[in-house]
Amino acid sequence: MRLAVILARGGSKRIPRKNVRPFAGKPIIAHSIDAARACGLFDHVVVSTDDDEIAQVARACGAETPFVRPADLADGHTGTNAVVRHAIGWFGERGELPDHVRCLYATAPFVQPRHSREGFEQLVSSGKSFAFSVTTFAFPIQRALRIDADGCVQPIWPENVARRSQDLEETYHDAGQACIGARRAPSSTTSCCTRAPRCRWCCRATSCRTSTPRKAGYAPSYVRRVAGAAGRLMRIALRTDASGRTGTGHLMRCLTLADTLRAGGARTRFVCRPLPAGLGELVAGRGHELASLPPGSDAVRALLDPPHAEWLGATRRPTTPDATLAALAGEGTWDWLVVDHYALDARWEARLRSVARRILAIDDLADRRHDCDALLDQNFYADGPAR
Repeated sequence: MRLAVILARGGSKRIPRKNVRPFAGKPIIAHSIDAARACGLFDHVVVSTDDDEIAQVARACGAETPFVRPADLADGHTGTNAVVRHAIGWFGERGELPDHVRCLYATAPFVQPRHSREGFEQLVSSGKSFAFSVTTFAFPIQRALRIDADGCVQPIWPENVARRSQDLEETYHDAGQACIGARRAPSSTTSCCTRAPRCRWCCRATSCRTSTPRKAGYAPSYVRRVAGAAGRLMRIALRTDASGRTGTGHLMRCLTLADTLRAGGARTRFVCRPLPAGLGELVAGRGHELASLPPGSDAVRALLDPPHAEWLGATRRPTTPDATLAALAGEGTWDWLVVDHYALDARWEARLRSVARRILAIDDLADRRHDCDALLDQNFYADGPAR
């Protein structure tokens, strides 16, 4: 049996009643419940609470509340491990001792169903007792400062002041989203971080919790950034190519952009003609979707081809953007389409309006017209406005 336990006591001090406050259109605890139920891993999704209102909301959202958390486990000092052990013991006394237990927090609204699946897969494949989510620090901690009694700042590690940030080791911290453990895991009160567990990396955007007033204040901007107004991940498609003739610059530029977008919680899909050996694996290996187009796709009309149209390999055939349309169809409208290709122009972009809300064209040639919402020329020119 697999058990998911969502922690939600009623006596929140910093934000009263935080576990049932509305967030992105529903009680905040509903997001954790929905993610646990949607992942398809758990036989029971249980909310551990001492509060009647939280229990009612949890049941309305599809969770179970088979027990009331004891008062001595519902104060502001009891750790997560003790609360989870209580839930395990309750099921064990009834002959349902779980093989795996996942603990989630009610104030982690950006956790996704795939996070549970990824954590479980890493736990099983690694043979470890625990897996939990981590994320990178926003800035190298080796360059951290302290403020002394006189209000002056001092480096905690002076030896790192002159070192470049890119030369410092990347460091991580517990993302505060969730953890998953196997039955063989020690039932001690020691932090899971001391047990050499397996970790699952998650991006900083989706690791935001609303456990303090400051975090709750900026969390709505994360909703817009990560989930959008419809409460979902932003979806970005990128149309570019790479070959021995065109080089890899366009693809690598888009890959850098896509890495940043995905780190911010977006879903990304590359749409490309067949890529040279190793490049497709590079794109997919970084977590991006890859749709491969047939050779010679995407030209519009031979007689009006832009100067670099031969890069599409189809300048003598009246082909259309149908292949790209097909690669992006069937899943609603994409939020952005990024076009980084010297051989595509306004005629091609206009056809893609049916599958993309907005189009970003990356172009440093200024030799053709575009139908786009944003035009990016990454080079600096003295006559930039004229271009």
